Amino acid sequence: MMKSAILRFPSRLMHAATLVVVLACAACTATSVQNADLLQAAGTHAGGEALSVAPDTVAGDSGAVRIMTWNIRCNAPSDGIHAWPQRRDEFLSFLLFQQPDIFCIQEGLPDQVAFLRDGLRGFDMRGVGRDDGKVKGEHSAIYFNRARFVSAADGTFWLSPTPSVPGKGWDAALPRIVTWVRLVDSSTASILYVFNTHFDHIGTEARQNSARLLRSKIGEIAGRFPVVVAGDFNSVDTDLPYRILTSPDLATPRLEDAIRRSVTPHRGPSATFTGFELVDPVSGPRIDYLFVSESLSVLRHWTCLAQGTSGFLSDHLPVVIEISLLGPP
Repeated sequence: MMKSAILRFPSRLMHAATLVVVLACAACTATSVQNADLLQAAGTHAGGEALSVAPDTVAGDSGAVRIMTWNIRCNAPSDGIHAWPQRRDEFLSFLLFQQPDIFCIQEGLPDQVAFLRDGLRGFDMRGVGRDDGKVKGEHSAIYFNRARFVSAADGTFWLSPTPSVPGKGWDAALPRIVTWVRLVDSSTASILYVFNTHFDHIGTEARQNSARLLRSKIGEIAGRFPVVVAGDFNSVDTDLPYRILTSPDLATPRLEDAIRRSVTPHRGPSATFTGFELVDPVSGPRIDYLFVSESLSVLRHWTCLAQGTSGFLSDHLPVVIEISLLGPP
């Protein structure tokens, strides 16, 4: 059985160069916090509260890259006690504890994107609004640690028959986009492409064609370089869009579900779309994924039970992987 460490923070911030932060997340990993800003956030969030996590990995092990995808739920006042202003501080503290190197969001409205950009000090962000290709509408933004990575190129395309023009595609209810970035590891010169998307929740044809277009664009943009694809695909793993993305029979580069490629077994619930209410056991479909190209080694895969004061910190759970990046191909 997985063991958890418990740590209680005093009301006054502890003076320490390195602090192992322990999270309320049965499947998340323990992390060493070495940044004063994170220590301050830890003291503010915890306030004497016990936070537990399985301490079996440490961010940065063997040069691993930690990547998280999370549908953060748009800022909707109708969510009441779960509306963004009520959960955003806990959300940011939880995120800082996790220390992802790369963080992909879905449903981020401009105020949410800006809040995370300001809170994730030391990170750069790439992404545009889906409504106008500038700032209007939801973003599928990608944040990355600028001490680890440099952006060499980036872009956004629309999931439609006219990918360079803002708008809806096929039978989609809403405009849908893919934001991508070419990252160069500052220490190893390794190149990694990250694609982030949110497939339509209504259009069956749109989801299927979006999967085909995404695979085609990955081949066009990334070529032979390693790729990670993050997102909310509004599809379970028996649906056609998932099968299109992972099919070995298409000419375009194949993607593999990182959960199936992980060297160590998956940790945490399989559900990712849970709603805000805490339930035991956690239930819901798995529709949020991290896919990888065949050249990447997946060290770990887990889903976090991201809990706040009033429930889960979003209506989706974050999915996290650690991958190994080698030198330039």
